Amino acid sequence: MYSALIKAWHLLQNKKMFSVRTSNIKISVPGEKEFELVKQYVADFELDDREMQPIQFLIAFRCGKFLGFGRIRKHRGCDEFCTLGIVTTERKAGIGKQIVRAIIKVSNQPMYLACVIPKYFEPFGFKTVQSFPAEMQYKLNYCNAALPVGATYVVMQYEGFAKRATSLEV
Repeated sequence: MYSALIKAWHLLQNKKMFSVRTSNIKISVPGEKEFELVKQYVADFELDDREMQPIQFLIAFRCGKFLGFGRIRKHRGCDEFCTLGIVTTERKAGIGKQIVRAIIKVSNQPMYLACVIPKYFEPFGFKTVQSFPAEMQYKLNYCNAALPVGATYVVMQYEGFAKRATSLEV
């Protein structure tokens, strides 16, 4: 399992291999200094802070200014998209959308997320599901117990993975 995880993250381990610029926004893996900012915002936004590692994150910057982050956790048989946060003053500018698209690009197995805003993720190809891996049930239980927000959490699956995998096989 660990060798598969290491191979899956090879793309992210070399920051130069995954650095995207769109609309003057650079998305990349955080260095140590940037990861300290991520940890600060995760705490401030009261997001999932369990077992965080820099390699799990993609961050967005513009002109040297930190804008936001997203996280992908690798599990056996699925990826978990979690811990998406945008600096409050930078919200509603499309930064979250760019981070979501970047996370989707680096996912290499079926991807799920737990959230309270499914309408936000639907345009990206996520659909609410009732059947999902045990890791996501664990995540759902964690969210309901440790991250109460006064709304109902749902689990969503990215439907584009199956289409992408099929097109790669041809």
